[in-house]
Amino acid sequence: MKRIYLPFMLSLIFALSASAQTREYRISGKGTKSSVLTLKDFTGNLSVEGYTGTEIIITSSLPAVNNERARGLQAIYASGTDNTGIGLYMVKSDNKIELQCLLPVIKKGDYAIMVPKNYNVKVNKDCARYGTITLSKLSGEVEVKNCSDINLKNISGPVVLSTISGDVNLQLDNMPKGKVFSINSVSGEIDIMMPSSAGVDIQMSNLSGQIYSDFDLQDQKRSLRQVGGNNIKAAVNGGGASLKVANISGSIYLRKKK
Repeated sequence: MKRIYLPFMLSLIFALSASAQTREYRISGKGTKSSVLTLKDFTGNLSVEGYTGTEIIITSSLPAVNNERARGLQAIYASGTDNTGIGLYMVKSDNKIELQCLLPVIKKGDYAIMVPKNYNVKVNKDCARYGTITLSKLSGEVEVKNCSDINLKNISGPVVLSTISGDVNLQLDNMPKGKVFSINSVSGEIDIMMPSSAGVDIQMSNLSGQIYSDFDLQDQKRSLRQVGGNNIKAAVNGGGASLKVANISGSIYLRKKK
């Protein structure tokens, strides 16, 4: 009996492990300061990480499709044709690349993308497509619209972030003079960490919640403190970059990067 079932069990385990493996798609091209990657309608969680390479590398959690009848054919969805093999429609024009997720809202698919770090990245997700957006190690411009959490780490370029119902966590490595950093939330906490030496003109406001900071906005206290009030305007280190933060229902935290 064991001899009969052993080959079957081994083949089953192999098939399951193969289907669990991530799928990959690569886009060639050099990244420049004017290069733009636009990501639309992604379901599930989406992460984008900058690196020193030249390709855009996309991995997906979607299981492999073992359908012999579909071999050599492209999957067609209500919003377009999958020309990548991982549930995405890709359009490339000069230094601009757009990736649209074709998965229906009831089908979750997590994606991870490696992109040259100097790319400008735009992400747009509507409220029907729930999931966290995470970006890291980018030096270009970043623009994100989401309805849930937004997490950014090791960011060196200007950002425009907005969410309807989720927290925003932002860690800035550099804030160039004259650049604008804008963060808006309807419901959720906003937590920002920026270099203590950065020259920044700050505007922060909320309707419900508090504003906290360990920067010298009012006095010389070093510990994280409650500033109070719904509107704060201040210049840190003489000003330079512009930080605009608005929250309707939730607190704002502005911290020094240690």
